[in-house]
Amino acid sequence: MTTIELPPIAPQQSPIPGHLHPQEKALLSEADLIVFGGQAGGGKTWTAAYFAGRWNHVPGYGALVTRRESPELTGSGGIWDQAKTLYREWGARTTESPMNATWPNGARVEFRHMQLESDVEKHDGMQYGALVVDEAQMWTMRMIWYLWGRCRTMAQIDGVGIKAQCLLTCNPDPDCDLRKLLDWWIGEDGLPVPARDGVLRWCVRADAEEVKWFESEAAAHEWVRDMRAANPDDPVYEHMRPTSITFIGSKLADNRKMLEVDPTYGARLAMGDAITRARKLGGNWNARATSGALFSRTWFGVVEEQPDWSQVHCAVRGWDIASRAPTPEYPDPDYTWGALWLLLMDGRLCCADSVYCKESPGAVDQLLARVVQADGPRVIQAFWQDPGSAGVRDGEYLVRIARGALPSVQVEVEVATQKKVPYASPLSARLDPRTKHNQTQGLVVRGAWNSEFFHQLEAFPSPGDRVHDDAVDASSRAWLELSKQSTGWMEDFTRAMKQGR
Repeated sequence: MTTIELPPIAPQQSPIPGHLHPQEKALLSEADLIVFGGQAGGGKTWTAAYFAGRWNHVPGYGALVTRRESPELTGSGGIWDQAKTLYREWGARTTESPMNATWPNGARVEFRHMQLESDVEKHDGMQYGALVVDEAQMWTMRMIWYLWGRCRTMAQIDGVGIKAQCLLTCNPDPDCDLRKLLDWWIGEDGLPVPARDGVLRWCVRADAEEVKWFESEAAAHEWVRDMRAANPDDPVYEHMRPTSITFIGSKLADNRKMLEVDPTYGARLAMGDAITRARKLGGNWNARATSGALFSRTWFGVVEEQPDWSQVHCAVRGWDIASRAPTPEYPDPDYTWGALWLLLMDGRLCCADSVYCKESPGAVDQLLARVVQADGPRVIQAFWQDPGSAGVRDGEYLVRIARGALPSVQVEVEVATQKKVPYASPLSARLDPRTKHNQTQGLVVRGAWNSEFFHQLEAFPSPGDRVHDDAVDASSRAWLELSKQSTGWMEDFTRAMKQGR
């Protein structure tokens, strides 16, 4: 296999003579799977774009860059933006639909999203000399291992084949599938072990569940030879070979180029909720939300009436749908919960109303229709959709119910590709008065639903699901839609506030 080569445009370099910058370390690693990540702002996105395109001078070379959702690829300053700038300097032609970068010699880098776990199967038959999984903490290991099976290439330099590699970028998440794979590189305190940074380990995926680790390549090959001899007719062992994996940590302080342009980025990360700060600013892989860490009723001012609609910029009712009535065998099923959130002209959020029930599917449909009619066309109705074909059917059904009740209503459906805490954390950060100089950022209209609402918020996330979280899920959906619908407005509002207007 060829040795690693870097194009003329160089990554950042370490200020310490004889040391490699984390970007250099990741790009020069000989590991099959390179996991690069940690703190936010550590230069992962640029490194990933560079990694995918660095063999552009080799005819027939192909690479795939992927994230869970298309907007994550195409967002401002995201990996597609950075890749286009870099690849054009390398002489590439880029197209937007599909998102491809191609060179005159036929080399190509493709950018695709894979929202559903089954989307990986669409790449059967493909050949990629390099694979980049951006924000791999959002992926299941099944998806990662499946795509690793597509890493193969016939591209050669002077008759020598290019080494197929995979780069996984990530931010810490203690509950993601990737965390278990990285266990050896992470200390008991949740922080990467400096002495193990960039160290290669070898593994074999012995079966669907177990990854068997070895301290040396020789030991891994010896185990494979023994298993091959013991199972001479098994094609799995016939073709098995050890896979080398490494973890390279990235820190915000390493990205000197970005900090020279925007030295306040770390300060903005520090304005997030406690869990987000620990993960994205501290790089802690053990930081997990505990009950009471994300929400407090003390963050809300209680008002007696809904705000005047002339003071409302955008209104969304978020829904978390369940369809089960209590039974003797299952006396405490999940709630169906619909939370109406208002984004006010002064930038505050107000939870103006909540409806909830534990009923059969027919009763839930009736409740949904009544609420949509009562809310009227000015309120966006926002639903979660489970991944998979069953989720698509459920989402389409909810849209029909809402529009059947009010044809002019705006309905938005979002596929839930993450766990609950990542969706709740942005709302927590937005409401936390400590991030806004102790100013109350949230209001709640007094109502009979307040007690259960606050009970669920303050218990979230509840160990072992002892307390329902349906109010949180509904509220997270509402805030996600409010932020989407009001992105430009909120940016202008924040800018005006900073300027004292």
